[in-house]
Amino acid sequence: MLQTDFSAINIPNFPEVAESKIPDMVLKSLMTIILNLMLHSIVNQTLFISTPRATGDHIICNAIYRHFANNYETCIFPVKRSVFYNVSSMLSDLKNIEYIVWPDFTTRMSTRVAAYLCNKLKFDVIRLANDGKDFPSVKKITWDQNIYEQVSLDFNLRWDGFFAPRNWGREEKIFKFLECDAGDYAFVHEDPKRNFVVDRSFIDSQLRIIKPDTSLKNFSIFDYRKVLENATQIHCMESSFSALIESMKLQKPLFAHRYARPEVLKDPWFAYQYRLNWHVIENKS
Repeated sequence: MLQTDFSAINIPNFPEVAESKIPDMVLKSLMTIILNLMLHSIVNQTLFISTPRATGDHIICNAIYRHFANNYETCIFPVKRSVFYNVSSMLSDLKNIEYIVWPDFTTRMSTRVAAYLCNKLKFDVIRLANDGKDFPSVKKITWDQNIYEQVSLDFNLRWDGFFAPRNWGREEKIFKFLECDAGDYAFVHEDPKRNFVVDRSFIDSQLRIIKPDTSLKNFSIFDYRKVLENATQIHCMESSFSALIESMKLQKPLFAHRYARPEVLKDPWFAYQYRLNWHVIENKS
């Protein structure tokens, strides 16, 4: 991650910068980062990628990131602070990625200003998802395929090009902490705070329920892979864990509780595309 010293910097009088509502300290941090890049990067071998925001989106984009990291000397990825650990863990084997980590509340505008500045400095810039063109697409495709089409990559790479290094020690710690070795269980991912809840009537009543523990620190979503591999059933709202499970190519009873994310039912564009044999449940029992 690029370090910043927050020293006094004259903010360029670019309209996009002047009109942005980014806190002054964040702008000064951004300019320090840009200056560091100018000093240490080769312009025509440096790429700024305006990335999506959420962990599930980053998992979908895994192969996109890897494709461009293999084609540039340096890739600059702006990410929200709340997802930085997940993203950096997923791409920890790539040593040519520099992260700009934003406070969550300013990520979108900060990323757009950073993309504008990088473009002015003649770095290559790719804008994904809402920051890019044709999103949503005029074609009748889902958003995940839409992103791959934005960068003219084969959508099959979403599966075939996925890779995330494993930390077996951390996986074992979570497995033991959640007492997954005490008997058969169903893994359940939901978000009660947003009222995205999995209907328990779809879960085998003989199984214990294991859920991710958000209180655990210094662990990423990828450290749950042993927990997922050893589950008897998996029940997920369509979010980060279902994106990860699809990438893992697990062969076991998989249940995607689509009703738990109402926007997907209202607009199929928001749905994931699946290769695995998910039971997609659209209505509560």
